[in-house]
Formats: sequence, structure tokens, C-alpha cells
Amino acid sequence: MLKNLHRLRQIVTILIRHGFGHLIERLNLHSILSPARRVFGVKRKERKASPAYRIRLALQELGTTFIKFGQVVSSRPDLIPADFYEELSKLQDSVPAFSFKQVKDIIEKELGKPIGELFSSFSETPSASASIAQVHKARLKSGEEVVVKVERPGIRESILADIAILRQLARLAERYIPEARTYNPTGVVNEFSYIIQQELDFTVEASHADRFRRDFKGNTTVFIPKIFWDLTTSYVLTMEEVRGIKINDFEALDMAGFDRRKLALDGVNLFFRQIFDHGFFHADPHPGNIFVLKDGRLAFVDFGIVGRVSGSMLTSIAKIFVAMVNRDTDAIVQGYLSISVPGKDIDIHGFQREVEGLLDRYYNVPLRHIKAEEFLNKMIQLSQTHQLTLPQDFVLLGKTMFIMGGLGKELYPEFNILEAAEPFARKLMLKRFDPKEIASSLCKTGEEAISLFTAFPGQWRQILGKLSRGEMKMEFEHKGLNNFIVELDRASNRLAFSLIIAAIIVSSSLIIRIDKGPKLFDYPALGIVGYILAGVLGLWLVIAILRSGKL
Repeated sequence: MLKNLHRLRQIVTILIRHGFGHLIERLNLHSILSPARRVFGVKRKERKASPAYRIRLALQELGTTFIKFGQVVSSRPDLIPADFYEELSKLQDSVPAFSFKQVKDIIEKELGKPIGELFSSFSETPSASASIAQVHKARLKSGEEVVVKVERPGIRESILADIAILRQLARLAERYIPEARTYNPTGVVNEFSYIIQQELDFTVEASHADRFRRDFKGNTTVFIPKIFWDLTTSYVLTMEEVRGIKINDFEALDMAGFDRRKLALDGVNLFFRQIFDHGFFHADPHPGNIFVLKDGRLAFVDFGIVGRVSGSMLTSIAKIFVAMVNRDTDAIVQGYLSISVPGKDIDIHGFQREVEGLLDRYYNVPLRHIKAEEFLNKMIQLSQTHQLTLPQDFVLLGKTMFIMGGLGKELYPEFNILEAAEPFARKLMLKRFDPKEIASSLCKTGEEAISLFTAFPGQWRQILGKLSRGEMKMEFEHKGLNNFIVELDRASNRLAFSLIIAAIIVSSSLIIRIDKGPKLFDYPALGIVGYILAGVLGLWLVIAILRSGKL
């Protein structure tokens, strides 16, 4: 902290200037200021502007790291109040370009050759300049047109130093401001640290682009630029140049004769294929990152921010989409509960009541008039109110969907993202009932059960060894131990019986997948018999449990 003391003083001074002196006092940071500043600067002032507006101005003045931090926080409307979300969404990082000499030095240091040997031509004037990097157009010796992204000198060190300060401020907030603990400041900073360090490493972005290129190989509606790995490092990224019309340049699109409705549908179909087919999506699809090529294909650029959707989350998302179409409140609530981490004081009935109130607004409203992106955003805010912590990737998905929905509406006013999503969601739901999917899921569950019970004896042996060596002390107060032993014996028997049933199911699934031997209804007879036997034994076990009165 001492080596960053000057920067910390600068941060504290700026926060005071924007009317957050009371916050500095609560964090016990006023002592790092000079006596004059302490007396004059920490004095509270009444401000007409809202705290959200003032924090946006302060973050802009604090520079790149804090602007990026505000942008990342704005992608989590489940963690911040609505007025802060709106203000932080306006944050922009506009910085002057750095010199061509610095660009040349970085490229030659990273790629190990003079720039003239690497490129046949290289534009000295940047085509784009941002806080982390700037972009130059160039031509390879092979004649291919490329763009070269070069990291801003010293920005990595500056950001890492600021993150260390942010982490310390988060710890102080959790220590001295009890109400801040609800928002998990340390967790938010750690999440930001991970995201920004991914963005600082251009090999990560290059890997993302390559994955999208593989995922959509052969697709005639999308273009993903090629990465030139021999000219790419952590600090330099070289990729195929994209020449097209920006997706929001409607005048140019109309002059070129493009069908805006088709562009909107192609864009959203690509978006939902990323989610439902690949579980990996472009999470920054703002208009500056999407172009329309001459042949009508949509070209995506800037793959620094991506989202990932696991199989279980994907199933929950599909359920939520289908439930939205059917106006099924219970299914929507269950979908959100299945992917979130509930707080200790959560009111499930209150959450369900507010979801019903939200759905009532859409009662008898035609599907095409329901704005799914706005509905999801309101659901995220409801989740925050009722202490449901949603996964970062799910919130990122909601924000991406909001951008895509807005862009689709601008391209084609009759466009509705919910109508476009519904077929993908239903297809995924139906896929769950495919026999091969069921067999695969059962095999996976069986493998996990076998691994668990194979490891159990060794783990139990370790526990007994520690007990015998006196490394583990356990104290028991024996009350009603006989009943406990009886119940433990009964539970053990049921567990053993359940394992036998699971083994029969797994074995039957393997037989069906192998597809050998005599057939019954076009399936291996032995596998069908195994399923029937497992069903009978399972029913017997359920009846025994119900009779005992203990589920």
C-alpha cells in the first residue's frame, strides 16, 4: 500500500472533490491526507446532483482502471441500484493516441523482427484508439490486409497497481461499512480483476476468435476474421481486416440494398446459436463490433469479452424462455432459483408475488409486443431486491440480450427477440428427452457415483488414521444412540439398495448404447429388461420409504 500511497491520495482527493468526503471518513482514509486537506477537503458539502451522477464523474476523472471498473459493475444490475446502473452504463474511455515510435518499438520487441520484415506496409496513423490499446491497418508480405492491435505502453502496470488499491478499498468497506457487505465488494473487485487481466492478454482474445471461427465453420451468414498467430503475442494481436458497413449505419445499409429484417433475424439467430448450440457467446455485441459485408454476411470483431453457459444453466435458461412464452410464473421462479445462490433472508413467496405482478403487465399482450430483454432486466433487479445472487455469465447474457434486442428493433421495428428465442429453447427442452441424451446422462451419473464410492474407503481410512494418531479430536454427547444406530443401519441399507438400482440402470444404458443382442421394440432386450427391473425395485424402495413416514 505504501508504494501506491501517492495514487491513493489522488483517488481520495478526487472522491472528496465530488462530494464523497463522508465515505472517506467512514473508510478511515482521511488520515493519509495533509492536515490542510483534512480540515478543508473532507468537509461535507450539499450537492444537487445525484450520487450516481457524481460517482460517474469521479470514475471518469480517476482514469482507465476506474472507468473499466464502472463498466464491469454496470454489467451487474443485480448488484447495484437502478440509478447507478444507468449512470455507469454511460461511461466512455476516450484517450489520445500514443506515438508510432512506441507502436514500432512494442511490435519489434514482441515479434523479434524489424517492422519492415514483418509487414509490406504499415499505417502510422491509428484507425482506432482506446484506453487499453490502439489499432493500425497493415498489409502482410503475402498481400493479406490485416489490423494490428497494440497494447498501450505502461497500461498493464498502471491497471494492476490500481486493482491493488481497489482491493484494499473493498476490504476497508467490508470492515467499516456494514451495509456494503451485502454487495460483496471484495468479490466484485476480484471478478473485475479477472475480466480486465483477460482483456489485457491478447492471446486470450485471439483464442476466443479462433473458437468462434471453428464453431461457425461452414455457416453462410457469419464471418469471423482469421487470427495470425505468428504475429500475435500477449501485447500484439494481428487479425484479418474486416471491411463492411457498421450494423447501425442504416442509411448506408439502405443505399446498399440490404434487407434490414433479414439482418435482424440473422443476427439474433447467430446469437442464440452461440448460446444454445455452443454455450459460448460474444458478450460485447455493440454496433461498433458488428459489420455487414458486401455479400450480406455479419462480421463480428473484438472478442475480448465472452460469456459461457454450462449445461445446467442452459437448461434453466431454456425453461425460463419457454415459461415466459407460456406466462408460467412458477416455472420462471423455479428457473431463477435453480441458477442463483439465495441469501439467508430470502422471501421466496415475496419474489414469486412480484414476478406474478410483472407478468400481469403482459396478460393478453400479443407475444410480438413483449420485450423479453426488458423483462429479463427487471427480473435481474427483482433478484437483487430479494437477495438472489445470479451467476456473472447469466447477468452478462441478460445485458447482451438487451443490446441485441435493441439493435434488432432499430433494424426492423416489428422484430421481437422472444419469438426468435422460443424455437431454440423448445428444441433444447425436447433434446433432454432423447433416449441417447438420457442414457448419456445416466452413464455420467453412474460414473460419478462409482468414483465417489471408490474414493470413500481411502478417505475413511485417512480419517481413522488421523484419529488413531491423535491428529483429530472429536467429542460426542451420546443421547439416544441406539435409535441413531438403527436409523443409520436403515439408511445404509437404502443407500446400498439405491446403488444396486443405479448399477442396473447404468448397465442397461450401456447395453442399449452398444445395441447388440436380441431386440425388443427395436432396442436390446436385455437393456429393456434391466430398465423394467430397476423401475420395479425403485418403486418398491419408494413405497418402503413412504410407509416409514420419512422422506
